[in-house]
Amino acid sequence: MLRTDCSPFNIEQDTNSPSLKKINDEAKDRAIRFIKILSKLTTWEFKETNWNWEKLNLYRFSKSDFKADKKNLNNTNYDEFIKKENLLSWAMTSGINIEYTIEEPDKMP
Repeated sequence: MLRTDCSPFNIEQDTNSPSLKKINDEAKDRAIRFIKILSKLTTWEFKETNWNWEKLNLYRFSKSDFKADKKNLNNTNYDEFIKKENLLSWAMTSGINIEYTIEEPDKMP
């Protein structure tokens, strides 16, 4: 989740690794409770030792759509869009709009 200033929420500095982040304890506990519910409902075994909540890299991406870019969905704009190098994901949300996520400001290795 992001705050209104786009800074991460529920993520804090990892004190053991200053260049890395960790999920804060409250969010971690909520996530584990939810995963345990899913485990019981699906008969999938939850192994807490297989999950990592620390020493994480934080990558920030940007989301937009054709409407915000003031572009109409047509063959030319679609072809230019598909050729974007830093396109991570996209979804056609209507017959006239595509929402997408790009690797900006960060890039994954």
